[in-house]
Amino acid sequence: IDRREIRDVIMCAEEFGCFGSEGTFLPQKGGFNVEPSDELAQEPGWRQPKDQDFAEAKTLMAAAGYADGSKVTLNLSSSPVSVRTSELLAEQLRSNIGLDVTLDVVDRASYGAKAREGAENMDLGSSGVIITDPSDYLNQHFSTGTQKNPENWTDDGLTAIIAAQAEERDPSARLKLFQDAVKILRKGESHWVPVSWGNSGALMDYRLQGYVVPESE
Repeated sequence: IDRREIRDVIMCAEEFGCFGSEGTFLPQKGGFNVEPSDELAQEPGWRQPKDQDFAEAKTLMAAAGYADGSKVTLNLSSSPVSVRTSELLAEQLRSNIGLDVTLDVVDRASYGAKAREGAENMDLGSSGVIITDPSDYLNQHFSTGTQKNPENWTDDGLTAIIAAQAEERDPSARLKLFQDAVKILRKGESHWVPVSWGNSGALMDYRLQGYVVPESE
């Protein structure tokens, strides 16, 4: 997928400004910049131009037995942003690797039920980030027995990192742990693939200072 195009077309098309960024495994706002933009510019999946990513993706598809593409279904809620994002995602996957994606647009409650059941090949989920610390995101997506991890995907290394960062008080040491977590997730074996970050705004008292409204993925 082309995360930059998704950001520009979906998150940054409003006349009053840009309300999103390219999806990363951990939030970029707040006290930790775990995946800096200069690093992402060299990383497969985020680098530009996309030609090399597309070529490597096609090679992987062929090795998996899908050189001519495949048909899949995508479960998503009927929110306007979800629908617009899924339409662009489907077009990217079709044109770039021959994946024929059928969108199954349902109400929010039905979306949740389908996600828990694993009813479709893919789900377009969202992460409501409550705090900007990366631990909140890790807990949401990599705890077992939850809707956002319906297949209970785990990795021993990642589990150890999540436990260690919860007790680590040194910010530099915690940043290193989060960077190690991202290295594991970039292997592409987990159930979750980041697409974009978006911000729908927030209301707060004018006397509050120094507060950064978290983005959701």
